[in-house]
Amino acid sequence: MPNSLAIIGASFDEERLGKAVGTWAGFTGLTMILGPVLGGYLAENFSWRGVVFINVPLAVVVVAITLLRVPESRDEQVRGLDLPGAALAAFGLGGIVFGLLESSKAGLGDPLVAGSLVAGVAALVAFVLVEGRVREPMVPLSLFRIRNFAGANVFTLLLYFALSGMLFFLPFNLIQAQGYSATAAGAAVVPMVVIMFLVSRYTGSLADRFGPRLPLVAGPLISAAGFVLFAMPGFGAPYWTTFFPAAVLLGVGLRSWTPRSPPSR
Repeated sequence: MPNSLAIIGASFDEERLGKAVGTWAGFTGLTMILGPVLGGYLAENFSWRGVVFINVPLAVVVVAITLLRVPESRDEQVRGLDLPGAALAAFGLGGIVFGLLESSKAGLGDPLVAGSLVAGVAALVAFVLVEGRVREPMVPLSLFRIRNFAGANVFTLLLYFALSGMLFFLPFNLIQAQGYSATAAGAAVVPMVVIMFLVSRYTGSLADRFGPRLPLVAGPLISAAGFVLFAMPGFGAPYWTTFFPAAVLLGVGLRSWTPRSPPSR
């Protein structure tokens, strides 16, 4: 996602950028419709391994399109890669993820789990220190001195934290508590993504015309209402009066704002 947005930012001028990002978001939403349904179908009728292997032909197509159609946008002024920063970020995130995964089996008191979590946190602290000192940082810390940039990133982090949690737990609820099949559970979020696909292109144009403040305030509030509705149904809840309104409301909220290029000072 960061790479695709960076390519779009380098390929379109300011007047067309909002519409381009909106189109990107719309087709991202289209794949989000197909993904859960297809994933549920593969898991139910073939094997969960199909969810992994389907990425191979898709990756081949993406590489071919990139080589043929995506223009080069190299920054000739960059002198080299931030290898220490990349290594620390990978080790830090990997250590924390490994520790959290193993804690479900061994517990947080297990030496391997505790050591992995401590090492991961230490690596991320070292990453911040290194990024402040290297000449070509992977993450320029000076960007976070820009209030709009820092605020937008915190907002995106919190929103997608909530969205990821909802998308993780919802299938368990639908399959184990509500009795849905895996395919039906994947299809349950389709209304949300349909709404996102239909309105995303237009929200980009609206952001260009009226500015980002209104959608960045209204969008999270509407999304929060959708999350609340998803948390309310009990056992045997009918889909059309519980999960469907929640999916529609969340879709409207998520696409009431559109990602933008990093704001200038």
